[in-house]
Amino acid sequence: MKFSTRDNDNDNGENCAINWNGAWWFNDCFQSHLNGPYYTNPTGNGVWNGIIWYDWKGASYSLKFTEMKTHRNN
Repeated sequence: MKFSTRDNDNDNGENCAINWNGAWWFNDCFQSHLNGPYYTNPTGNGVWNGIIWYDWKGASYSLKFTEMKTHRNN
């Protein structure tokens, strides 16, 4: 899966980076999105566009902080 941005649509949906306000490794737009906008309160309307991890907290919970780490695989 390639990284999708507003100007480089690589996902299987309708330009998910534009629809969900941020670049990410989208497939068909959603299960997680750690580059979305942060909301101080849950969106409550299932809008699916905050910093979310659907399988963990659901579509309405916007995470306050995320961190991605990589390591060399030798």
